[in-house]
Formats: sequence, C-alpha cells, structure tokens
Amino acid sequence: MEGKNRKLLIIEDDEALGYELQKLFEGDFEIERCVEGMNAVSHANTFNPNIILLDIILLGVFDGMAILKSLKSVKKTHDIPVVIYTNLPDDKSAEYLSFGAAEYLDKSKTSFDQLREVIFRNIEPKQK
Repeated sequence: MEGKNRKLLIIEDDEALGYELQKLFEGDFEIERCVEGMNAVSHANTFNPNIILLDIILLGVFDGMAILKSLKSVKKTHDIPVVIYTNLPDDKSAEYLSFGAAEYLDKSKTSFDQLREVIFRNIEPKQK
C-alpha cells in the first residue's frame, strides 16, 4: 500500500501545526484533519484511516483520552494505530499506552523527521 492509498487522520486543534503536519505527510497519505474532539470519532468512522495522529488537549468537550478510549472501544476503529502527539509531559505516557495508544510523543522533544519515522513504523505492519 503506497501513497494516496494510505489514509492519515490528524486530530489537532492548532491550525498552524495541523497545516504543517498535513504538508509533512501529503505526498504519502490521503489526509483529513479534525480540529475538534467532538467530531473526531465520527470522522474516524467515516474516513477509515490507516493511522491516527492525536493531540490530547483539544477544543470542545472531548479531549484526547476520551477520543482514544472511544476509538479503542469500537470494533471498526479498535485496530487503527493511534500515535499521541502532545505537549503534555512524558509522565502521562503510561496511561495513554495502557488504553491502546501505539506511541506517545512529546511535541517539544520530537522532530518532524522522528514523527515521520514513528508514523511509518506504526503503519507498515498493517500493510502486510
């Protein structure tokens, strides 16, 4: 599975960062962005992404943990890898990983090159 056959859902409420993330992956994925937590789960159900990049602190009533729990509780989205990409400290990582996140990345410590590596590492096994 290559290029536009792969789908990435970016759940990020910072418009500028969301745009930069979209540019980072646009040649490799069909991309949809969601800026509000309330719409994220329904977006995942209709878009059917191969992988999800999820911020934790989002606009609206649903935060990243609520979204992660919801995604992992539904058969259709349960097996989609979710990479947490947040400004929250690393001491929260164990909690998110225990609820099914594939990886937990601190935005301030993760370069875009490292982020690309993580995304591809987590999607490749799903394509065999």
